[in-house]
Amino acid sequence: MKKYSVTAFCAMCTLNTVYKALDLSTSDEGLKLKIMQRVLNVMSENFSESTNPTFLANKIFPVINKMSGNPDPYKAIKDKSNEIAKKIVAEIKSHVFEPSNFDSRLLRGIAAAITGNVIDYGNAFHKVNFDELKFIYFDILKRGFAINHIDKLKLLINNAKEILYFGDNAGEVFFDRLLIEILKEKIDKVYFVVKGGPIINDATLDDALAAKIDEVAEILTTGKPKLGIDLTDISNEVKSLLDSVDFAIFKGQANFETVNYQLEQIKIPKVNIFRAKCKPISEFLGVPLGSNIVIVQ
Repeated sequence: MKKYSVTAFCAMCTLNTVYKALDLSTSDEGLKLKIMQRVLNVMSENFSESTNPTFLANKIFPVINKMSGNPDPYKAIKDKSNEIAKKIVAEIKSHVFEPSNFDSRLLRGIAAAITGNVIDYGNAFHKVNFDELKFIYFDILKRGFAINHIDKLKLLINNAKEILYFGDNAGEVFFDRLLIEILKEKIDKVYFVVKGGPIINDATLDDALAAKIDEVAEILTTGKPKLGIDLTDISNEVKSLLDSVDFAIFKGQANFETVNYQLEQIKIPKVNIFRAKCKPISEFLGVPLGSNIVIVQ
């Protein structure tokens, strides 16, 4: 698979997301202008056909946080996401665990995990509607997957003792917990990885603890407040485990974008689970917008 790089569309999406982040960060219009000027400089210096969009975002959002003096502008959104996700998960959990056979539970657990991936504020043209979450879960089970490597995933699970599971967003982690519970029926040890600090609405340690992930997995952090996975700037513990566990699950688009960009550097099998929520990603994968994806590489 070729490396995923920016398109012209990515510039428009990034600036729209930046503007929304500015509104959450400060009410000072003069400061917003200064921050946007700096953001445009960063983009002009780094936007090229070889640029990975997630790595570009990692250069931009720390500028917003630092210049605005607001280290976590999405805090209220993350707290709301956790609160609502907790209620939805309680409603669907009995359905997820209803089947007596593992394969059916796994399918439903994956559907639940992708449902959580809809809670994404890092894509300017993706709308989060909490009222639809419960129905999205059942819709995924009905529609299925545009890319479906679940049989390959089952083979990995049957031969695994330890895995890494990279989380994505706040709220989403409650849905991840369902899938982890199912994985733990076959796998001895799961390490769940969150971001080392706030960036957009990505999950941090507090969010993972709110979802009680610690009851089913050992929680680790990347060590840095960065979107996706940057192998040049990640905690030594996580980097070491990427060389030793049996496989890794990467949730969400940013994790897909960055793992795809560093594919040859990660030697263990890689499982990407997400919903294709933006036009460039959908076109890159050759699937319709809004498709459900399970890729094993």
